[in-house]
Amino acid sequence: MTNIATVTGRGQITIPTSIREHLNLNVGNRVIISHSDTTITIKLLPEETDVMDLYASINTKGKSIPSSIDHAKKIKAKKTASQAYE
Repeated sequence: MTNIATVTGRGQITIPTSIREHLNLNVGNRVIISHSDTTITIKLLPEETDVMDLYASINTKGKSIPSSIDHAKKIKAKKTASQAYE
């Protein structure tokens, strides 16, 4: 099934109702978003998955990454705090 979505000025898209219903996607569910060239893939993240478990699978494309999970959590906390003031 193919659907068309429009990117908003804030970089958001709405997942069509038919897809949300098919995947039983609800408010608060988390997804994994990846891309390659012109393809974007969105996968439903199982509810019991801790996002920090995915830390080692992040493709950084040459950017430096934190040397530990604790450091990654600190960076995430700083970003979350700074986003609260935007």
